[in-house]
Amino acid sequence: MRIAFVTYEYFPVPGGVETRTYFLASELAKRHSVTVYTRKLDGRRQHQFNHEIFEVEYSRRGGIRGIDFLRKIQSDIRARGFDVVNVEQFGIHAFLAKERSAKLGVITAHGNDVVRTPLFLKLLYRSILKDDKVRIVSVSDHLKTVLLDKFHVPSEKVTVVPHGVEMDVFKPVSEKKRNSFLFVGRFVGEKDPLCCIEAFEILLRRRKVAEATLNMVGDGPLLAIAKDLIKKKDLESHVRLLGMIPNVDLPKYYSEAVATVCPNDAGLVLLESMACGTPLIAGKIGKTPEIVKPRTGYLVQASNVDEIAQTMAHVCSLDEDSLRKMSSVCREYCKGYTWEKVAQRLESVYERGLTEVAPLIDSAGNRR
Repeated sequence: MRIAFVTYEYFPVPGGVETRTYFLASELAKRHSVTVYTRKLDGRRQHQFNHEIFEVEYSRRGGIRGIDFLRKIQSDIRARGFDVVNVEQFGIHAFLAKERSAKLGVITAHGNDVVRTPLFLKLLYRSILKDDKVRIVSVSDHLKTVLLDKFHVPSEKVTVVPHGVEMDVFKPVSEKKRNSFLFVGRFVGEKDPLCCIEAFEILLRRRKVAEATLNMVGDGPLLAIAKDLIKKKDLESHVRLLGMIPNVDLPKYYSEAVATVCPNDAGLVLLESMACGTPLIAGKIGKTPEIVKPRTGYLVQASNVDEIAQTMAHVCSLDEDSLRKMSSVCREYCKGYTWEKVAQRLESVYERGLTEVAPLIDSAGNRR
């Protein structure tokens, strides 16, 4: 197959969409011809990849980003006549899924691109999804339900292909530190890092777990507020803000923690943590209940400070044998989510879709 991925940003830019696309493109390129269309990035070198990177410079201003990106790559995609054009995230560039020169169009829905869709875009997406040759990939069962409700598409056009994890990188690499907790994510409202700090203070002061520590990995607009909150609550000797950390260095922090705390929305962090043998304390929201099971972590009400603190205290009370058993179950669970297996599931979506649309393709290979 000749496959094109279309994504605003791409590896090594950090982020869930960028990471997922990179690993899937890399796995599929082992047996197919793969091209990734994305924004030009200084320092990115073609020899770092086993697939082609087609880079363009486009405006990053809100409202015109998608239009400019679409305009600069559409002619090349049209000229090449791919078997599959897979657009990452809904946006104006999703029009490329209808490209007539491609046999099959696929749009991967990631979360907020669907949940926070304004009305005018919702109507636009519905028109794209009416095309018989367009399919949708959802990263979770929960998001599939949202898609069916918002866009009124037949269930058979939407297939769930979850996130994966790089098991060779994310693995236990160090001993756990008693009563040490971890937060990994962007410092934005939807991740709610401030809730994590507030819950930790309750653990420390009200729950009397005086020797507890919290490492926080990430960056974003709430970082300055987080710093002020830590200082205001006199937590500077217990909470460390570590900033952005490369993936290859994250396993050390995951491995040392007795639990990773995800107060609200979470993505790749869930599997990364478990692959390192670290259970989760995670908000019961979105796709999280599909990943976090009773033996791999604890589900709490999203952003509920008291419930998160209570669960942190419970984890602190576990003996070493219980923590060790939970760690082993977490690691074993993730073996079903390797990027190789996830890529095979995506490949099946392509193959089934191409078979279904075959009667709609003319002798020149274009959609009728």
